[in-house]
Amino acid sequence: MPPFYGSRVEVGCLGTKGGLLTNGRTVVLHVSGRVIPGLYACGNVMANLMGAGYPGPGGALGPALSFGCLGGRRAAGVGSE
Repeated sequence: MPPFYGSRVEVGCLGTKGGLLTNGRTVVLHVSGRVIPGLYACGNVMANLMGAGYPGPGGALGPALSFGCLGGRRAAGVGSE
């Protein structure tokens, strides 16, 4: 009977323990430590801000939103240097 809905749920893999190293401005760093101009990262693509720790489900959402906003603004040319 309505209003019920179904959805398929499958096992997946979520990587929050690795990724591109960035500086505090979300710019990706080369393995030598030099900035790669114009390349930004956030969320699960970016190295985990909490190092080896993970506070629990949803723990990557706040940093992803914050750094996504920061990196997007910088890429659009409206972020501060």
